[in-house]
Amino acid sequence: SCLTKREGIMEASGAKSLWITFSGMIDQVSFGRLISAFTAAIQNRSPQVHIMLQSTGGTVADGVALYSWIRNAQVPITVYNGGMVQSIAVIAYLGSNRRVVSKNATFMIHKTRGPAISYTGPNTASLIKGLAIDDARSEAILRERAVLSDDLWRTHSLTDLYLDANEALEHGIATEIGEFAPGKDDALISIP
Repeated sequence: SCLTKREGIMEASGAKSLWITFSGMIDQVSFGRLISAFTAAIQNRSPQVHIMLQSTGGTVADGVALYSWIRNAQVPITVYNGGMVQSIAVIAYLGSNRRVVSKNATFMIHKTRGPAISYTGPNTASLIKGLAIDDARSEAILRERAVLSDDLWRTHSLTDLYLDANEALEHGIATEIGEFAPGKDDALISIP
């Protein structure tokens, strides 16, 4: 396989599989970079894409968009948690049908949080509506793709919910325990 650089993204050509590492916030810039890498994999006819997410979260809209893209991708995408996947990154992680977690990795899920800025009365009502919409769409994805107990939903409604690898597997966040391990002939790129 060979790597080429186009528009700041390393692309793999002729690779058996494309392996991507991503460490950072999920926002419009990182979403665009990830989609460029996924698109290059499709154009290069990679039969499989693997991505390790290491993220403390980001914006709800970009996390939901990444979830939708992974869920409907034209190539199978396996998502890995090698250390920590938090907040909206958990929703993006749930987009894949094959979700692998390292035995030492953890997840954290919480309700949507608003920005720490000053608001007027009318703006506060709008912010509350936006938070409710974001909570509803994140919860709908969690309910569709995972199986949390009533106790875990209660914890989620009150505070941050942390799950270790075994709990994530038990509750359907992850589908298997394993490691991100590219082969010597596979293309490996890092998305900043």
